[in-house]
Amino acid sequence: MRPLTPITAAGLAAVTALAAGPAWATPVSLDDAIQAAVGYNPQARSQKAAVDAAEADRASGRARFLPLLRVEGNVQVWDSPTEVSLAGGATITGLPAPTTPYEAVVAGLLDGLSTPTRIRDQVTAQLTATVVQPLTPLLFMDDTHTLLDLGVESARIGVDSARRDAALSAAKGYIAVRLSMALESSARTQMAELDAQLARLDALVQGGVARESDQLRLQVARAAAQQDVIAAAARVRLAQAALATAMGVDAGQPVETAALPDFTCVAEATALTELQSRALQQRTELATLRTGAQQASLAASVKEMDLWPSLNAMISYTHVEGQSLADKDQGFIGLAFQWNAFEWGASSEAVAASRARARQVSEQMALVEDGVRLQVQQAQLDLQTIADSLQVAALAEHQAAESLRIESARYTAGAATATDVVTAESALREARDRRLAAEHQCLLANATLRAAVGDPITSATIITSTDKGAPR
Repeated sequence: MRPLTPITAAGLAAVTALAAGPAWATPVSLDDAIQAAVGYNPQARSQKAAVDAAEADRASGRARFLPLLRVEGNVQVWDSPTEVSLAGGATITGLPAPTTPYEAVVAGLLDGLSTPTRIRDQVTAQLTATVVQPLTPLLFMDDTHTLLDLGVESARIGVDSARRDAALSAAKGYIAVRLSMALESSARTQMAELDAQLARLDALVQGGVARESDQLRLQVARAAAQQDVIAAAARVRLAQAALATAMGVDAGQPVETAALPDFTCVAEATALTELQSRALQQRTELATLRTGAQQASLAASVKEMDLWPSLNAMISYTHVEGQSLADKDQGFIGLAFQWNAFEWGASSEAVAASRARARQVSEQMALVEDGVRLQVQQAQLDLQTIADSLQVAALAEHQAAESLRIESARYTAGAATATDVVTAESALREARDRRLAAEHQCLLANATLRAAVGDPITSATIITSTDKGAPR
């Protein structure tokens, strides 16, 4: 997948100016709008948080393969210490004085038994430190690490997908602004032409050559054109607000867009098979699906760990205080084994379900690839259709302009009516609007094709400039 173009210094400056002051002070270029929308897009920021979460999950998952140190301790305060005396704590009396060494030993033993022996203090404490190393999961460590890496990769693909969607949306919004402005200009042009016709007609009426009814017809047409100007201006403001929202700036301030360079509409010359091949490599949807298929396959493999016995290596050390009968320091090293020998097939069926889901994702790949191929073909055909229709629209505009010139000359000569002039004027306006719409639809079709192929969405990929370079 190709990365998006980084935000340029000019783009940053334009966006900063938009946020800091009146939008009309700094016209925004197409690339500026795209980069601002990509930087602002809430979905992309949300996906970036998903990347952070996936990276944290990966670190957590890898840490679980390392030895675990478990420390446990307790301190207990009893109501009293515990002492034991075989004589009940009383001195044995009534015995004769020892007369032989043997009797002296026996007397000493009996005297010791009468003395209490403390076996537990009133305060006792115990501290145990255990190191546990899981052994069974180590058999699946490589697959688990790869699965965690794919989780991060999937989240990153989501960021790229959100950014591409934001770029395409901004490009369409920008083109919509320029088209609405062009249609408003067309409406104003018609109103200016009708004003010129009315000025000429005034002279003819005053000279008695034309009738006042003709003047009224042109005035009605001029009023309709003025209504079109008002409606077109409202559409411009709405398109600017939509673009501002996509860019993350105040929608109450109209985004002043820079004029597009002079461009030509040409069909995509690259072979369809090549475009489709590029799309299969670059489309984020397919990248997400491929990653998902790998994740599902690895998840099924890791799930098999539940069928294995759980084996852990352990090293433990315990220190005891306040208990005379217990060793103060003791430890052991050993293995801990646990196995659910019979569970009615619960784990084996869970593994089978994971494998089935992996097959399901893999089978979806062919369906999505077919859809991508069809999208690319449709986008290429749409661009071809618009390129062809634009030539027809340009010719129709030229013919409508010539028709208006002829009807205006005939009306001046008294061979045509004001209705003929108004009709020709309306036909020219309609033909001009059709040509303007076709030109901007060509840009939209090119942007759609770039998105279908998975190419970057920039002015360089959308606009095919002519050698003139004059603003349109």
